[in-house]
Amino acid sequence: MKIPGMKPFSGMQSKQNRLFLTILCYFLSLLIPIVIIGISEYWYSVSLMKNEFNQRISTNLDSSANSVDSYIKTTQETGVNFLFDDTVQSLLMPKNLQSLEVRAELWRLPRILQRNENIISKFTDSMFVYIDNQDVYVSGGVNYFESFFNNLYKYDKYDASYWMNKQRSDKGVELLPVTKVVQEKIHVKQVVPIVIINRIRNHNAVMVVNIDVQTIEKTLQGGAVFGSTGFVVLDGNREAIYDANGYLNGTVTAASLNTAFEGNIGSSKELTVSGKRYVVAHVKSDLYGWDYYSFTPLDEFNHYTVGILQMTLLLCIVLMVMGIVFSFVFSFRIYNPIRNIGTLLHRRAYP
Repeated sequence: MKIPGMKPFSGMQSKQNRLFLTILCYFLSLLIPIVIIGISEYWYSVSLMKNEFNQRISTNLDSSANSVDSYIKTTQETGVNFLFDDTVQSLLMPKNLQSLEVRAELWRLPRILQRNENIISKFTDSMFVYIDNQDVYVSGGVNYFESFFNNLYKYDKYDASYWMNKQRSDKGVELLPVTKVVQEKIHVKQVVPIVIINRIRNHNAVMVVNIDVQTIEKTLQGGAVFGSTGFVVLDGNREAIYDANGYLNGTVTAASLNTAFEGNIGSSKELTVSGKRYVVAHVKSDLYGWDYYSFTPLDEFNHYTVGILQMTLLLCIVLMVMGIVFSFVFSFRIYNPIRNIGTLLHRRAYP
């Protein structure tokens, strides 16, 4: 059985419901900019943080590289000062030219060596000097040439004949490639020999100061932003001085690093090493031509940005919930007067 007046009333209710939904949708549509702004703000913040992240890594690497350069420069200056010392100039001479008076004063040379060695002991392993193939002077005294290089301080790459021929070199200062050295057949270290040659009494005096690679490692790690950061140091001949983590044993090589940073000295890039993504920063030494690279896992940056992502999502969720609640509240406030007017008109039309 049909009730008179029911159909018009049902139609009115349907229109009113559509009106309410339309008003609500208009208010809800205002939430779309919140989502867009939230996403944009997140990516903008991540971009800024990534630039800051890369800048910090590059800046710290540059600072550490400057410290290493300063150590090498100080070492070089100390060696030069020793060779130009007046006492050294008067006492250091080939054994066959030494008079009794000179031999009586030779004890002064180890003392001067000890004094100079104390200045740079923080970042060097040892220093020694010779002017012939007979004796080698160290801070502890005098050693026979062959015995010193074959037993007491044996280089992996440089034997006694190499050091004998070094007296004929025309290079005043030379940084040799890194080498392993065995001290007294027990202690093993990695060193970078710095060779300084000066002519004394028509003979070439050779001063050798060994930079301890561990000092380079500690200096670089001490300036690192993250403990997981690793380093690679290449000398002017693109030979590895330091690569404790073996980054150059895989697809990455000294040549590929040079290609990646060609024309972008002092910058940073994202590279894949053994299947893992790294932010690699590069600094080149202006003094000695060494290349310093830092390898920081990209995961460190992702951990760095998790807080921003969580904060952005939380803020967006809070704003969305508040927006939905206010949308319903304002929709009802706008809709109720319209509904009441509609109901009143309907009652007058269908008494």
